[in-house]
Amino acid sequence: MPLGFLAVSSQPSSQLPLEEFHAWYEEEHIPLRLNHLQSFLTGARYYAVDGKDNRPGWMAMYDIDDTRTFGDESYTGLRKDRSQREASVMGRLDVLIRITGEVVGVWGAEEGETGRSTTGLKLGKPSGCVVTHNLELHGNIVEEWAEETAKEAGKVEGWVRLRVVKVLESGKTKMGAAVKLDEGDVARYFVVHEFEDEDLKATKALREQLATFAKVQVGDWRIWKLYKAYPCIAQGNVIG
Repeated sequence: MPLGFLAVSSQPSSQLPLEEFHAWYEEEHIPLRLNHLQSFLTGARYYAVDGKDNRPGWMAMYDIDDTRTFGDESYTGLRKDRSQREASVMGRLDVLIRITGEVVGVWGAEEGETGRSTTGLKLGKPSGCVVTHNLELHGNIVEEWAEETAKEAGKVEGWVRLRVVKVLESGKTKMGAAVKLDEGDVARYFVVHEFEDEDLKATKALREQLATFAKVQVGDWRIWKLYKAYPCIAQGNVIG
């Protein structure tokens, strides 16, 4: 089965202090997944640096061993049987957008290469900045697009690799209640570009490169800076 990918963007409301939001992630949400489920291969959190106040300001991303994990009781049970603490936090999030997907492929430098590279979402030298965007293709050319894009993006200083994820399911909640997805939240593909460090000039150059591809539509362009990459039982480096 193909690798899975999970991206969760969120924004605390005025009723949820940022300190409480982080404490919940650090003490409960992350450990329940990365310290106990071998299916979670990586986990990292990023915060927005693009100034879009009308969009979520925090994002967590995870590599998953198998798309079947999304339906496995070991994972679904975590969402079904929430603790009182998690239910309280979820009920005070202004918005949460969750995307599950199947990794189509990764193009660019191998994770962990020496020189101009990073360890992706893993510990070590995690990617210091990522650009995410939705992708709509006219025709089944996703791999062709990715190869062309990686070739051109490789000319941009600091760019490392891109990951293309075919979206399987997406959902949105406000204050813990499910709501209808906005048009900008729905996409066929979700793309993650990794950079060594935050460089807004480099991300602008990348966007200009992507604008040359006539057969694609790029939407919901976001820029994120690394907050933290986490230990993971699947990597054999859990800190407990």
